[in-house]
Amino acid sequence: MMAPELPDNEQERMAAILDLEILDTEREAVFDRITRLASHIIDTPVFLITFVEGDRQWFKSVRGWDLTEGSRENSFCGHAIHSDEVMVVPDTLDDPRFVDNPLVTGELGMRFYAGAPLILRDGIRLGTLCAIDTKPMELEQDQLDALSDLAAVVVDELGLRKGLRVQAEISIDLREQATELQHANQALEQYVHMASHDLRAPVQNLVNLADLAMLDTEGEIRDLVEPMRHSAVEMEELVLGYGRLASLTRGRLELRNISELIDQAHEASGRVLDLQQTGDAALLCDTVLVSQALVNLFQNAEKYGVGGCVTVETTDEDEFVGIAVSNPVKATFAVDQSVFAPFKRLVTDGKGSGLGLSIVERVAQLHGGSVSAYCALNTFTVKLTLPKVDPG
Repeated sequence: MMAPELPDNEQERMAAILDLEILDTEREAVFDRITRLASHIIDTPVFLITFVEGDRQWFKSVRGWDLTEGSRENSFCGHAIHSDEVMVVPDTLDDPRFVDNPLVTGELGMRFYAGAPLILRDGIRLGTLCAIDTKPMELEQDQLDALSDLAAVVVDELGLRKGLRVQAEISIDLREQATELQHANQALEQYVHMASHDLRAPVQNLVNLADLAMLDTEGEIRDLVEPMRHSAVEMEELVLGYGRLASLTRGRLELRNISELIDQAHEASGRVLDLQQTGDAALLCDTVLVSQALVNLFQNAEKYGVGGCVTVETTDEDEFVGIAVSNPVKATFAVDQSVFAPFKRLVTDGKGSGLGLSIVERVAQLHGGSVSAYCALNTFTVKLTLPKVDPG
């Protein structure tokens, strides 16, 4: 008997088999279907999908035998993995490599073998899809071609199987990372909320002291105190903004008309704007949060606009409601999603905390919606898009 030699790339071959995580797994219907289909093309009682590994050949799919593995030393497949072509042994008694092989001389009585190698794209041969019979036979070329095609299908299924496994592992990793990030964000939000609360009183004291100093001083001293007061007021806005952003959570949902929320937000903003509304729609939302978002947009319109009319256009967009707030600006400028980043100001004149649009974006996210901004024809627009119903 001639035992099969080890391929030159045996280490790479073994690594590829282990990477597939296929060895010693349960039977799978997809591979059993392939051996069943192959048996209709080549009429033999035994069909196997084998992987030649270590000192054994392991069977992923077995048709016609009760075995799950065999010795590599006695294997026909150990010889078949040395070539890309189908290895055919029409009669084992006429082949000196196998004439005294225990699989031939023993109880199994093999007289015919045909094995198509399972070849990866990089040329590594893992094992075979093979046909076995107890009587000699010859194959037609179309049968050999079909056997090779089915071997390629086995390899494709192995690739798909690996891809699904990797995808599942990535999905688990992403879920774990998302959970960790959520916990970290919750801790950070709690810290920011507490810090904002603790800083509010001393910052307010600074503003009050600066106001008193402004009343009791004049000339050069007043000129020194005024920028200090400006900085204290800006710090107060930042502290309040931190607190609002960190404490945003969605509460009870109510069904309200957008026009009603716009009127309330306009009044709460403390701005007297030439406000024009078009359209209306009913929205199931946290009215406090949506009103806060609109207040921020109206305050931005007053801070960064150049006068003129501020328009609020409400649009019914199937499952969503769009609320677009537009105001005139001095000149058209480039806008992207970075305008919603914390501390991002539309202009660099020092006004505001840079948190207003971040709060608008957070309100949209809490409702399962989105926010966008664009500037055209000297008009700056922020569009808040919210689902009509609770997204769950």
